[in-house]
Amino acid sequence: MKFSERKGLKPVKNVIQVESVDEDLKNSIWNYFDASIFSVPGFLHGDNQQGEIMRFSRAFWSDYLKQPADTRPDSVYGILKEIREHYFGCEWFEVYDFIEFLISYFHWYSRLESGLNAILERELYITP
Repeated sequence: MKFSERKGLKPVKNVIQVESVDEDLKNSIWNYFDASIFSVPGFLHGDNQQGEIMRFSRAFWSDYLKQPADTRPDSVYGILKEIREHYFGCEWFEVYDFIEFLISYFHWYSRLESGLNAILERELYITP
């Protein structure tokens, strides 16, 4: 709880989110993926100048967006920008499609789910 909430200067968030995703939750999820995946050294740039994002984006375009993979931007920053724009344009239920895809793609990253669950709990979300 923030100082302003403890002092009654700002309302305490106490509405449980069911079948919705508010801005705080959407931003928290993005920030978690950004810190855990997108900003990790080697994701954007690897030893051969292109990191994991090139393989990930091919799967993202073809398997998740169901679009031709050769329509994705040429630059790693352009790719990440389009992924970000897609995410922030999602309806609440599509946010969970996005989460499921990332968890499935990065299945080897064992802490991904537990970190997301902590965010969902903190932001008062209950799975419908």
